[in-house]
Amino acid sequence: MIKSKLSIVIASLAIFAASIAQSDWTPITTKDGFLTLSFPPGWIAADQTSEQYKKTIEDLRKNNPKMAKMLEGADDNEVALNAFDLNDDPSDGSDNMNVKVQKNPGLTDKQLGEVGKVLMKEIPFTGKKEYKVVDMPVGKTLRYTGEMDAKLEGDQTIKMQILGYLYLKADKFVVITFTTTQSGFAKKKDIYEKIFKSAKH
Repeated sequence: MIKSKLSIVIASLAIFAASIAQSDWTPITTKDGFLTLSFPPGWIAADQTSEQYKKTIEDLRKNNPKMAKMLEGADDNEVALNAFDLNDDPSDGSDNMNVKVQKNPGLTDKQLGEVGKVLMKEIPFTGKKEYKVVDMPVGKTLRYTGEMDAKLEGDQTIKMQILGYLYLKADKFVVITFTTTQSGFAKKKDIYEKIFKSAKH
């Protein structure tokens, strides 16, 4: 009896600690208002109309011109949301997330597994790769991950890890992709999953 009561207390404390840890996260919404995701401190959206973005770019031009140049080119009209983790220098192409929202051509949740098979062939993964259809707060979701080699300036190659989520909502399909280094993936994947689970429509 005491043991079960203790378990309940420990579980309650864990939930409380998790809520405190995420209370300082910042919600960021896509330009069309379709999707909102929450991010931990240090993340910034590549939105050239944001005052925070303008100030960050101004500071980076002085302290890290390479990163400033990369962020300035990231406000892509084809991407609904592009965000970067400034806790780690993302100028090597790592530690970023993008959201693409497109009209659903007629896919159903039952076809997500087939979509996964296609993605495993079409995405140029160079190492271990896998996919699985899982239940998430947004509904049935195709979660996929894979290793990839990315070319940098000067013919340098960096080992990258992709974590992606694809799901259907209303008349659209949404793809959320996180990218980091293979060496940093184990440390980052839980944060990425929490960001994805924060999705609200």
